[in-house]
Amino acid sequence: MPVRGILLDKDGTLLDFQGTYGPATEKIIAELSHGDDRLAGQLAIAVGLDRIRCRFDTDSIVIAGTGHDIAKVLHPLLPHWAEDDLTRRIDALYAEHSRATLTAFEDVADALRRLIDCGFVLGVATNDTAASAKAHLEGLALTGYFDFVV
Repeated sequence: MPVRGILLDKDGTLLDFQGTYGPATEKIIAELSHGDDRLAGQLAIAVGLDRIRCRFDTDSIVIAGTGHDIAKVLHPLLPHWAEDDLTRRIDALYAEHSRATLTAFEDVADALRRLIDCGFVLGVATNDTAASAKAHLEGLALTGYFDFVV
């Protein structure tokens, strides 16, 4: 049976993960630490963010984790938060800040158009929230290329 569809990951495939999430995470850390630079440094280390380069370590929880996974790592440093509340806050902050730092790879739209012209149906799968993924695709003007987002 011939291949009819292609499922793409959003982060690192359609958008530049480091360029989008590095600056967004720095803003989130600043908000969660309320200006406490020592705490901000601890939060950055916990999520594997090099604050000087604004880039993630290869084993960063942010790369492959969910908002809940990130909250579990940060919760010991932010014990005044209930873990579920921290998860919701992190998801909301990523939705807000990542829209402002969206960075697409060059020629993504052209590559997607060529795949569609070859007859492929395209979809996006992500460990991000579906709402955030759809907002990112909209912000990158890529929404119309995909038949579904999960």
